[in-house]
Amino acid sequence: MYRTSRLALAAAAFGAVILGLAAPASAGATGNVTGSVYGSQFQTHFKASGSGLYLNYVRVTADKIGSTETEVDFPSFVGCNAHVQLYRSGGGFNRDTAAVPCGAFVAAGASEVISIYDNVPAGKYCVRIWVDNRGEGYANAGTACFRVKGQPRVS
Repeated sequence: MYRTSRLALAAAAFGAVILGLAAPASAGATGNVTGSVYGSQFQTHFKASGSGLYLNYVRVTADKIGSTETEVDFPSFVGCNAHVQLYRSGGGFNRDTAAVPCGAFVAAGASEVISIYDNVPAGKYCVRIWVDNRGEGYANAGTACFRVKGQPRVS
């Protein structure tokens, strides 16, 4: 059973950015969305690296919200697992990281990198951090998106 946050529509508008048309390879897109899942509140932050239709990687991180917080407020109940998803809205591209215990996810910096290093179809790409509720389904704290367009990289 999948449940999605009410922030999904706002995230699409807030997190929508352009991954450069003629930008250098080091250019990228960043964005975030704030939401809560299972009583924890954090920002789902992403950094996409690439140029045109060539996408190097996307780093997805659960960030703390306020500058006064010392660590990210991430679920930590027994049986909690997390994984990161990068997908193209409308289909044609989907990548998920392996599920890891929530404690291990936070200990590793509450961050995952999805490596692509290839041309991808143009379109709107979105990221989510999914949290497993002890095998009873996944929930996420929102969806942050960016747009990929331009020319493919020719090798």
